[in-house]
Amino acid sequence: METLILARVSQDASGRERSIDEQLADNLAWCAREGWTVAHTIRELGGISRHSKRPVRDELAEALEWIRSGRIQILISWELSRASRDLQTFTLLRDECRTHGVRWGYSGKLRDFDRRSSSFRAGWDALLAEHETDRTSDRVRRSMSSNARAGRPHGKQLFGYVRRYDEHTKRLVTVELDEQAAAVVREAASRYLAGDSLHSIARSFEERGVPTRRPAVKATPIRSGWTGTAIRQMLSNPAYVGIRAHHGTVTEAVWPAIIARSDWDRIQVLLQDPDRARRGDRTVFDPKHLMSGVARCGRPGCGAPLVAGTNTSRMHADGRTRLVKYPAYVCQSGLHLTVKASHVDAIVTEHVLTRMERQDFVSQLTTAEGPEVLRRRELVAAIAADEAWLEQVRGRAEAEARMDLLYSQEEIVLPKLNAARKELAMLSPVGRDILDVAEAADVRTAWERQGVSEQREIIRALLTVTILPALRVGQRGIEASIARTLIEWKDPADG
Repeated sequence: METLILARVSQDASGRERSIDEQLADNLAWCAREGWTVAHTIRELGGISRHSKRPVRDELAEALEWIRSGRIQILISWELSRASRDLQTFTLLRDECRTHGVRWGYSGKLRDFDRRSSSFRAGWDALLAEHETDRTSDRVRRSMSSNARAGRPHGKQLFGYVRRYDEHTKRLVTVELDEQAAAVVREAASRYLAGDSLHSIARSFEERGVPTRRPAVKATPIRSGWTGTAIRQMLSNPAYVGIRAHHGTVTEAVWPAIIARSDWDRIQVLLQDPDRARRGDRTVFDPKHLMSGVARCGRPGCGAPLVAGTNTSRMHADGRTRLVKYPAYVCQSGLHLTVKASHVDAIVTEHVLTRMERQDFVSQLTTAEGPEVLRRRELVAAIAADEAWLEQVRGRAEAEARMDLLYSQEEIVLPKLNAARKELAMLSPVGRDILDVAEAADVRTAWERQGVSEQREIIRALLTVTILPALRVGQRGIEASIARTLIEWKDPADG
């Protein structure tokens, strides 16, 4: 008898669940006693109930493939719940086993679904497993709501704090500051308020080897360690001002604040400010290529972004011909278009700087009118009014010792305020980085002081750059590149 063993264990902090190795040992011993041959084993981690967040269960698909293959006669799991915790999945497994003549063994008993009693008993066990899963889910939801109302933490430990538990009951006693980690949070907040970008803060932490908030699950050259995204997430978390937020309900937390509430409010305004938002959500690595991902392919029907690559050219010297590689921009969707990178960089840069050096450049940018500009002004005014109102409520709540008054108003105003900030971030205003260059006494020197990231964002905000196909094979040289580079200003007044 050929047998498939399916072993699964969820994440279990209590340690009471049988591990996968223990399940396999029991199942292998059962197979040895009966003389069954183990054809294959499947190990599975993670939840399998309908409350699970796993989008795809690959192990189930693998098990079904084995059942349908005709290579096995028995499916073994330690308990029925190790294979299924919802009736829909159980029904699928049961029907496939019945169709292909596979018996299902669990809890030391073999079920033959051609027998009515076996099918009934397995169905009853599946119903009990789903019921227990639902009860567990209800307990978790009630626990989360209870913790939220009491201001207690729930879930993973927050960076900057350490939880103390009773040695015997394992109940939470207190949440204290982890001074070393809390200092990192404070430094990030103070530096961001002082004008540092999220990117520069992350790069500084990486260079100093500051321990990260949590170990990376899958380390990559780009996303491991501190990133601009990690700093943004940390500075956006209201828990750092001693607030417990849960489904729109705000409660005073049992842990101390690391960031002052007034500072945190200012940080949120800056995080939603489009003048700075373009710089914040980046990794700690600067891009090297000015127009990679910015310029577009001008081949009819394509329009894909150009990315950094290499091209080759024949060089003739001393009577010999050799191939020389040079940086180029190539179409991301194919090799049908390529252009020398240094030519495009120089053409676009000169185009931007020549226009910025004109005296009317700043005035045209800042006086332009239109629906987008007017809407931006409305949002800025609405945000300022809501922030002023919350500040008045905060002062009254502190004076009258009525924090419930503050929480109730925040519950009403904050969703509206956050929505306005989000919409404001989506609009395209004149960036501060553009004005820093355009208003400088020496525009070209100010441009050189900008990093590649900032230069790319200025170009992206002002221009649409399209590279047209070469008119003939082998066409090269700066004049040919100028003819192929189509530059359009996003605001007609800027052209």
